[in-house]
Amino acid sequence: MGQAKSSVSTDPDQPISSVVSNPYDPPKPSVKPSAPNQGGYTSSLSPPPTSGKSLDPVSPPPASEPSSSTLSGSSTSDPSPPASKQSPSLGLPPQKGNVPFCSVSSNTSSDRVIQNSDDEGEDSDSSLEDLSALLAAKSSEVRAKQAMNGITPSTPSKHPASTVNFHISPLPVLSRYKFDLKSLVSRAEDHEAIEASSKRVKAMMASKDEDEDTDMSDHAAELAKFPHSALLGSVVAGREDLEAYKVTRAIMRTEATATEKRWYFFDTKSNTPKPQRTPFPTKAVPENWKRELVDPKTRYQTFVSGFAENLVSLGMKLPDELFLWMLDEACLETSDPLRTSYLGTMRESTEQIQRLLSPDLVRKVFQRLGGSSAGTEIAQKIVPVSKLSDPYSNRDWAKLLSIINFFGQVSRSLQQISRTAIMCSLLRMSVDQVVYENVDLLDSVQGTVSRLCKHTPEEDWKTFCQEVCKPLFECIEQPTLRLKIVDSISSITPRTHDLRRRLAMCFYFDNISYSKDHSHSKMDLDAFIRRLDDPDFHTNSQTDYRELTALILLLDIAVDDGRSMNLDLSDPVVEKKFDEDIEDFGATIKDIMRSIGNPGAAFISRIEAKEVLELVSQRVSDTLRSKPKPKPKQTWFEKEKPVENLEPERRGMQSFLSRMKEIGSGSNTQNPK
Repeated sequence: MGQAKSSVSTDPDQPISSVVSNPYDPPKPSVKPSAPNQGGYTSSLSPPPTSGKSLDPVSPPPASEPSSSTLSGSSTSDPSPPASKQSPSLGLPPQKGNVPFCSVSSNTSSDRVIQNSDDEGEDSDSSLEDLSALLAAKSSEVRAKQAMNGITPSTPSKHPASTVNFHISPLPVLSRYKFDLKSLVSRAEDHEAIEASSKRVKAMMASKDEDEDTDMSDHAAELAKFPHSALLGSVVAGREDLEAYKVTRAIMRTEATATEKRWYFFDTKSNTPKPQRTPFPTKAVPENWKRELVDPKTRYQTFVSGFAENLVSLGMKLPDELFLWMLDEACLETSDPLRTSYLGTMRESTEQIQRLLSPDLVRKVFQRLGGSSAGTEIAQKIVPVSKLSDPYSNRDWAKLLSIINFFGQVSRSLQQISRTAIMCSLLRMSVDQVVYENVDLLDSVQGTVSRLCKHTPEEDWKTFCQEVCKPLFECIEQPTLRLKIVDSISSITPRTHDLRRRLAMCFYFDNISYSKDHSHSKMDLDAFIRRLDDPDFHTNSQTDYRELTALILLLDIAVDDGRSMNLDLSDPVVEKKFDEDIEDFGATIKDIMRSIGNPGAAFISRIEAKEVLELVSQRVSDTLRSKPKPKPKQTWFEKEKPVENLEPERRGMQSFLSRMKEIGSGSNTQNPK
């Protein structure tokens, strides 16, 4: 383009709407800017002088300076009327609605159009005010007006677009913060109050002193007896001090503070000194064994290779000192091949096993394997303690497994008193939960118990059962611990089944007399039903439901199939009476289940007790009867199924089949092969 000459369109027919770009904008009063004249740089957009004379055309600006159209930023497609047609009175107030173009101040700078100076070359006037001063004054006026109306100014768009009026909320938009100073102060005060309340409760529980005579209230004394101070402090924090008593009572009614009781057969102390090894009895070695056993390297090769075991099996006798030394070494030896060789050599010396392996030696063997003095003593009373987190950390059970299996392998050669001692020690060991947590250990215990029962002479079986049941019955009182003993005995063989059932009946009836005779001869269904009426099976707020569950499981084992040697089910009267007793037995168990009610999720032991009661009652009702239950008869409100009359269909099918046979026989006669 050439040099631009800024002017306003002189077309009188130009519509007013084309001049006013935004009719919705409020009209603004005209302000006459006073700016000094900057030489020849003028524009036709400048207001006329105050004298009211017509404006003379100004000369075009130099080519080196920007044109007024660039400064205004408006489009050239919308011409404006010339300055000669404008009203000389620029100070008149604006009119409402669509008004004629009377003042330059009625239009924003973005709506003005600067034409090319080539079109109108004689309309410039050097007396007009500078365009930059006019635009600066107009811009400040617009900003002030928008600030008064609450409108935020924005940068004008290069391309004007149609304006859309949005409904603006009259309420101010305030910034919201997640936390303010008031909330932070309130949180800090609440935290300090909780800490203070928790400290008061802990101090109240710590003030319990048996040697001091204090004036502690009943509530404080109850809190001092509460063993879970950390749990209580976390619950009652932020509450009143008197509410701690109620919270304590509520917690104690639930099972949140219940701790599991355990008993440990082995020593749980980590600082227990390890047993010392016995020196090899060199002086006791006979001449025929010196070449193989005196030198340590030769002795190792003699046992590991099986040469010593072969010599003993061929009749070469071992000295007693060497037998006892090998038994001690088998309890401490960490090498599996060498330990197995010691036990294999002793297994071949049956005469020394019968003579030397006494009950006292059995007790010492278990002590060298880590058993405590209270656990290995058969007559010692078993007292459960609180559960330990890790009682046997990093303990190796390989040596114990080898010795238990060895006792089972030599059970035929043992004395009867030694069998009883080993049986009692293994059953006492089964009270320890570690036996059930280690599958190999449980399998070894059950296998050795079965072999001890198997190799007991028939004439000694009754005495053997009584001697095994008596110390266990007298030393253990809790049903949960008694149940572990019974569960450790398998019911695969007839003898283990008999011993298992005798122990279960002794523990269920709490009577040692049930160990004297065979379980089938002592079976009395009426006695089982009467036992359920004892206080041990009554449920109340003080009932220990874990113990109740153990008693019900002992009942299930003791009742077995419900048969007795004196029961003759071939008699219809006896059979009917037996089935009625079974129904009463199952109904009584269900009554105990209903008395528990509907416990919540906080009472896991009650839920487990209900499940066990339901399962046992179902088994009694379904499996102990002499014949299945009769199906219930249809009642009056049940519709009987109509009997369908299929006689017409049957006759029709027979007629169809006869016709088909006739057709088939006729075709065969007509087409003989």
